[in-house]
Amino acid sequence: MVLKKIQLCDVVYLSGGPTPYFLNQIIAGNLRNPLSELAVQGKPFIGVSAGALICGQDIEILNSDPNEGPTTKVLTDKKGLALYDFDFWPHYQIFDEVRINSRVLLSERILYACDDSSGIAFFEGRIVSLGNVRIFSH
Repeated sequence: MVLKKIQLCDVVYLSGGPTPYFLNQIIAGNLRNPLSELAVQGKPFIGVSAGALICGQDIEILNSDPNEGPTTKVLTDKKGLALYDFDFWPHYQIFDEVRINSRVLLSERILYACDDSSGIAFFEGRIVSLGNVRIFSH
């Protein structure tokens, strides 16, 4: 029933909130694969904060987070929707750089960090930076 409603929407909007809880709800609703398939079919997705993290490969990036790390670490399934192949860091501030650089070394993936007034978009197969976007790589 939920999936049918999502399929009828023009856009899928994945909001912020507690990321591990949000991902668990997607898994419990058996929505991870259907949501990924909708994106592949061209359905527009908007992910904000937790929603943007869930669109990635996994939420392992939160393991070092003081707020969500303990809950993230106990999850048995941390895989996201795999809509992109890099890491994303929302709410970026300069003091995050030590944790970001550690993550980049560990994951060996590029990481896009955005402050609260910035973001990234996928447009015609390219990543477009909107505002203050920092890119980290190993």
